[in-house]
Amino acid sequence: MSPRPRESEMARRRDLAMLAVLIATGLRATPLMELPRTAYRDGVVTFQRKGKRERVDLGPVAALIDDWLEVRPDLGSDLLFVTRLRAGMTGKTFRGSAVKRFLRAAGLPASTKSDQLRRPYSPNDPVWEALFRLVGQRDPAQSSRGQRSALLAHLLEQRHETANLDYKEPIPWADEHRFELIRDMIALANTRGGGHLVIGVRNSDLEPVGMPDRFISTYDRTAVHRQLSKFASPLPRYDTFPVDDRHGRRFIVVTVDEFDEVPIVCRATSPVGPKRVALREGGLYVRTEGGESVEISNEREMRAFLELVIEKAASHGEPTGLDRITDS
Repeated sequence: MSPRPRESEMARRRDLAMLAVLIATGLRATPLMELPRTAYRDGVVTFQRKGKRERVDLGPVAALIDDWLEVRPDLGSDLLFVTRLRAGMTGKTFRGSAVKRFLRAAGLPASTKSDQLRRPYSPNDPVWEALFRLVGQRDPAQSSRGQRSALLAHLLEQRHETANLDYKEPIPWADEHRFELIRDMIALANTRGGGHLVIGVRNSDLEPVGMPDRFISTYDRTAVHRQLSKFASPLPRYDTFPVDDRHGRRFIVVTVDEFDEVPIVCRATSPVGPKRVALREGGLYVRTEGGESVEISNEREMRAFLELVIEKAASHGEPTGLDRITDS
C-alpha cells in the first residue's frame, strides 16, 4: 500500500475537488462545506438548493473528486470535504491561495461569487480551462487534437492485431459489448507497455469504417468510468476519446497504460450474453501476441506475467519473493 501523501498535498487535492464541485453547482461556501460524503457517487453530485433536490453530472472533472477521495483521511467525519484540512474558501467570496490562483488564471475579479461561476462542463469554457491549467492538465475534451489524429492514423496503418493493439467492430458502450471492452482494457493494463483499442474497424478484413454518432455518444466518460470501476480493481489509467480520420470517419480510441504497482484484477462477474463474453470475479486477464484478451490459465502465461510483476516491484524497490517461483 502506498504511503499517504503529506497534508499539503491532501489539501491541494481537496481544494481542487472543491473548486470543481463549486463551479459545477454554484454552491456557496457553507453548503459546499456541509456536503456529506454520500453526496458524491459515480461522477454525480446530489445536493439541496432552496428546498429542491438537484443532481449535477461532473463529467470528466469527476476525476478531481476521485483524486481527493483516494487520500481523504478517515477522521470520523461524514463530510465530503473533511474539516480538519484547510477550507481554501470562506464566506461569500473566495479565499485561499488555490482559489486566488484560479481566479487569476480565469481572468476573474477576486470578489467573484460562486453563483456567478456556475456552469456545466464545456470543452471551450474559459473557466473550466483555467481549472485544468491550475491542475497542470489539459482539457480532456480538447487537448492534443493533432496528436490524437496522428495516433489514430498510426494505429489504423498497422492493419494487424497485437498484444498492444486491438481493433473492434463499430459497437456501442452497451450491454454485453461493454463487458468485452472492459475485459480488453483490464488485459491491456496487465500487458507490458499497455496498449490501444480502436473501435470502428470491420472485423472481417480490418478495414476502417468508422462509427455512427449514435454509437459515439454512448462512450460518455462518466459512463465508462462508472462501469469500469465496477469490474476493475484497482482502476487502470486510461483515456477514451472520439477522433476523426482524414476522410471524416469517426472512431473511438481507448488508450490504457500498463499497471503501475498492483496488477488489475476483475472484481465482479458479469452476466453471460449470447457471445458468452464474460468477466469472472478474481479473473486475471492479459493480452496474447495473437491479439486476444484471455484469462491466465496455464503455467507459461502465469510465469510471463509474474516476470512483469517482479520487474515492476523491483523498479519501486519492493521485495516480492516471487523470483523463487519463476526460477524454479
